[in-house]
Amino acid sequence: MSRKKKLMETEPLLYIVQPKLRPPTASMQQSFVRRGRESVLVEKEEEQQPFEPEWKPSFSQMTVPEQLAFLASLPSHLPPVKCLLETKSTQPLEGIVTECEEGRVKIATNEGERQLNADDVRQVILIGWTRKGEP
Repeated sequence: MSRKKKLMETEPLLYIVQPKLRPPTASMQQSFVRRGRESVLVEKEEEQQPFEPEWKPSFSQMTVPEQLAFLASLPSHLPPVKCLLETKSTQPLEGIVTECEEGRVKIATNEGERQLNADDVRQVILIGWTRKGEP
């Protein structure tokens, strides 16, 4: 006799006794009351002009002072952005723009913090994101 046939012929070793219960009856709502509509005078709202979201230029379309102000005021949940500042008088500076106030720009570089006149900056080139605390 094959093993499959032998297993099929034997009775189960353990019976699980299940009580014979009737399906539960759900008491549902049989009727409902509907109130009549209240007649409320609704004032006609002024015609609204279609909402146009404020257009924000991309970083490359901003002017240099706008770029510096943008980099100085990044939200705290974003990591600082390392950038290359090309100036009129000195060689390009690589670092993170930390402040931009009253025509002065503070830049955190590897050598330390430097200050520049905002008018001296010709171009701002983004290099990439940095980790917090890394200049």
